Amino acid sequence: MHHYAGALDAELTGAQAPPVPDGVLLHEAADLRQARDPEFRRTLFDRVRPDVVLLLGSVQHFRSLLPALRARSAPVVGWFPVEFERDTPPHPWRGVLESCDRVLAQADNGRSQFSRVVDGGRVGRVGLGVDLDVFHPVDGRRKAGLRTRLGWDPDAFVFLFVGRNDPRKGIEYAIEALRLYCRDDPEAARRTVLHLHTQPDRGLLELIHSSGLSSRVTFSHRDRDLFDNPFSENEVANLYQAADAFLFPTTGEGFGLPLLEAQAVGLPVVATANSCVGEVLGRAGLLIHSPGRVSALDDDCLVWAWPPDPVHAATLMNALFHHPDLRASLASHGLRQAATRSWESVADALLEELHALTAAPVAVAR
Repeated sequence: MHHYAGALDAELTGAQAPPVPDGVLLHEAADLRQARDPEFRRTLFDRVRPDVVLLLGSVQHFRSLLPALRARSAPVVGWFPVEFERDTPPHPWRGVLESCDRVLAQADNGRSQFSRVVDGGRVGRVGLGVDLDVFHPVDGRRKAGLRTRLGWDPDAFVFLFVGRNDPRKGIEYAIEALRLYCRDDPEAARRTVLHLHTQPDRGLLELIHSSGLSSRVTFSHRDRDLFDNPFSENEVANLYQAADAFLFPTTGEGFGLPLLEAQAVGLPVVATANSCVGEVLGRAGLLIHSPGRVSALDDDCLVWAWPPDPVHAATLMNALFHHPDLRASLASHGLRQAATRSWESVADALLEELHALTAAPVAVAR
């Protein structure tokens, strides 16, 4: 049996990390700063002596690991998201990419960008998955009970957003789209709520207030720090199960895991037509036009982001509100797509990639 070492740099998804399964040796750092310290990571490799090293997270977060990567004897697989677009990946990423024996993107958008720097034969794709035992549809009675527990209006039409309060996620476009939606359709406005599962800050609260939407926007918990005290995976799933539609006005995604979680629960989706969103969403949602790209910073590197058109977003939100047959059709497509994207299928694909870099078969306990 081979010994794998994983270097993980995960972003906040709004849920607690799951328990460590049997067969996984977890080397914990005292804090995030120590986990990113190159000496800590180098000595981790020395202690574990892995057959294969798997890097999981944004490319730039592993730049401090370059000396250890270059000195290692085991092959390295990098499994990286690419949220933004560049004609070529930023120069600071190249050292990490070139140190990998195999580079895996999470979507075709990322694979095409990596192939501009790394030989195409070394680039592959393994998407993300969803826990179908946790993220699944519920019946009307269960949904009503969840709304009561969450304190949601039982008769409201709820658009849900799940994601970090980060410019890339486009929350400000969701607020503007909601403002236009409410202005143009007062009947829908009286029944509609946008629930944000994110960390509120002063700027976001001021934007909501100045847009006249204080009564139309709710938060999972205004006083709860989602970094230090995240929701459990079941709690996040309950938000999807209690909602009516999912709104995701992102300016760029490496995969867009919330899109898959929404599909697994049976929510119709409205999301920006950029990066990998169309690939992950398929026929399970409506795509918001992006009028053009704008410059953005990613780890001090200039990249291109593709923000959504709030006017078009408001139009699509209105279509979902008024057309239950459309919602049902999109939900049906989403459930079928999510059924093929379990974490078990992702693990199989990832293990196949890891096996290809080892000399002998790997025994895997299930």
